Amino acid sequence: RELVGDDNFFLFGMSEPEVAALGEQGYVPRSFYEGNEDLRRAIDLIASGALTDRDGSKAWTVVGDLLNNDRFMVLA
Repeated sequence: RELVGDDNFFLFGMSEPEVAALGEQGYVPRSFYEGNEDLRRAIDLIASGALTDRDGSKAWTVVGDLLNNDRFMVLA
């Protein structure tokens, strides 16, 4: 941000203090999935396999990690 200036910087997602606070509170990715209909529909579409192998077997590796072990807080 300091190198490119505020006019050329776009923050998407959470800030570093927000990530730290959520980590301290206890991040439960599944609660974000269950509490956000748009997010749930997107994750369910991925899980269905419609975007990959049609049976969802490949997608479930990613979906399982997002719902149960989302260390990068993607769903937040």
